[in-house]
Amino acid sequence: MIAAIMANHYHLPLVASWHTNVHEYAAKRSQWFLKRLPEGSALAAAQKIEDASLFASARFYSLARGLVRAKCRTMQFAGACHATVPAS
Repeated sequence: MIAAIMANHYHLPLVASWHTNVHEYAAKRSQWFLKRLPEGSALAAAQKIEDASLFASARFYSLARGLVRAKCRTMQFAGACHATVPAS
């Protein structure tokens, strides 16, 4: 994250690496404390966590001029980053 901030500040090209669906991971990892909530509230909170994580991830990846996908080991440059996000 610090590298992304610095690259943006100094107007340097940034290449990001996609390893996992962070938004889904965040929702799953939150289950240990959400299970203390009533079922309806826990489901709503998990969805909010996933939505917020997806928003933050999308913002991070939008800063990159290129995206490396770990599964394919391919890279695409400026203008095509949004098309390189792997399917779940």
